[in-house]
Amino acid sequence: DFGLPAALRWWAGELARRAPLQVHLAGEDALPRLPGEMEAQLFRIAQEAMMNIVKHASATRIDIALSSAQGRVRLRIEDNGRGFDPGGHDPLLRRPSWGLVHMRERALAIDGELRIESRPDAGTRVEVEAPLP
Repeated sequence: DFGLPAALRWWAGELARRAPLQVHLAGEDALPRLPGEMEAQLFRIAQEAMMNIVKHASATRIDIALSSAQGRVRLRIEDNGRGFDPGGHDPLLRRPSWGLVHMRERALAIDGELRIESRPDAGTRVEVEAPLP
């Protein structure tokens, strides 16, 4: 009801209460209100990424950033966890988990692009970027 920044703040608070994590959210409260479908897809991508961090990364910190520029919205979720070796390939193409597949499908549903960067012992970054309506 209050938009994507408020939903991300709520979910970050929920995660911080459930797991021994520091969750930091930086974003534009002045971000224009996005269409409901776009907000829902971006929220679900963030939710999946953060649950993957809790389950697999052994991270102590999650940084979430929401921004808009040049007619695009960008959501970035980073952790300081153990990361993984994507083998030089896009992890979405190399034996993807259902969570990664769903994140990619959600990004495509809003004409967006999902990128995942990771290295062993260097954390993971999940970023989705989509055109503003």
